[in-house]
Amino acid sequence: MTAAFTTRQIDSRERFAFWHDVVCRHCIPADSQCLDERPFHGSLSVRHYGDVAISTMAASSHRWRRQSHHLSHDSDDDLWLGFLESATARLDQDQRRITIGPGDLVLYDACRPFEWCLSASALHLVRLPRAPLMRRLASTESLTARPIPTTLPGATSLKALIHDGARLDAGASSTGLGEAMVDLAALVLEGLGGAGDDRNDALYRRLCHYLRQQHQDCSLSLERIARDNHVSRRTLTRLFARHGQTPMAALWAIRLEQSRATLRAGGTRSITEVALEHGFTSVSHFSRSFRRAYGHSPSTLLRATRHAPETM
Repeated sequence: MTAAFTTRQIDSRERFAFWHDVVCRHCIPADSQCLDERPFHGSLSVRHYGDVAISTMAASSHRWRRQSHHLSHDSDDDLWLGFLESATARLDQDQRRITIGPGDLVLYDACRPFEWCLSASALHLVRLPRAPLMRRLASTESLTARPIPTTLPGATSLKALIHDGARLDAGASSTGLGEAMVDLAALVLEGLGGAGDDRNDALYRRLCHYLRQQHQDCSLSLERIARDNHVSRRTLTRLFARHGQTPMAALWAIRLEQSRATLRAGGTRSITEVALEHGFTSVSHFSRSFRRAYGHSPSTLLRATRHAPETM
């Protein structure tokens, strides 16, 4: 399925409002601001390939800012790739800022606040379903707003696939292209999160898998993680440091992501139940950490999930 929109036939005084509504409806709800004094121009095309969507935009200089109040009212928790073909853009997320130029690829996460400032002749925004990617990644927090080198395995192929997908006539038979894009994105992001030689890459992936399997154990400690995986505490700490994390920070991030998934799935009775199920020993600490990570409290998400048929 393909949809296309342009401000060409819209009165100049109403163009940016029209643009805001279109992008919020077909991409992610966020606040926007026009940064150009001249009349605004913009075009957007959206192509769906199964669970993957490619939104291609060209627009005057403007800003998008997704904040806490959007996260508490919007159910979008997908991961997104930005691929710029021309002009420049800037992305802020997770206390990092990156300026990207033609040919650059960058990841951002819809379930955490971010800001885009852009003036692009061709920017492709690729919506990727979270679940199949998180089966291969420990966390996304260390991967957002970071350069994705072309030298990473699969990076060149992923950009070529996005380039082609942004120009094809999307149809019911093109689900395979979306699946291929998810597989390539997972490969690239694994490489981004696993810099180092093959041995260290394999060990890091094994440790991340271990943390995901054991995250519900509230007694899990640095000493035990090292002992169970037959490495020293020093090796363990150094390996995660290469990925901008500590082992315990990675564990907390996994616990928070799994808690959020449980709340979104529904069926849970209380916040306490979710916290204890996923390795937290203090409900107040869980709530504070959850709000800091996602911009809203777990109780807000629980209420929204319970009323999902009417409000979501």
